[in-house]
Amino acid sequence: MGTRFQRRTVELPDGITALGPDAVDTVHTLVHQAERRQAAELRDALDRTLKIVPRPLRGAVKKVVGA
Repeated sequence: MGTRFQRRTVELPDGITALGPDAVDTVHTLVHQAERRQAAELRDALDRTLKIVPRPLRGAVKKVVGA
């Protein structure tokens, strides 16, 4: 699946932004990495689930579930 992910701006609490730009960059990086892992896990779960669907129907089912 060739889904492209754009880095989203995360609204951080004042307590984190008060720690300075290095901390903000670190938090943004960690959030981005977590989003990428979550997307990969979701793709893997969908692929595992689709194994119960007959092969000729998998493309149609992927379109229906929005994958």
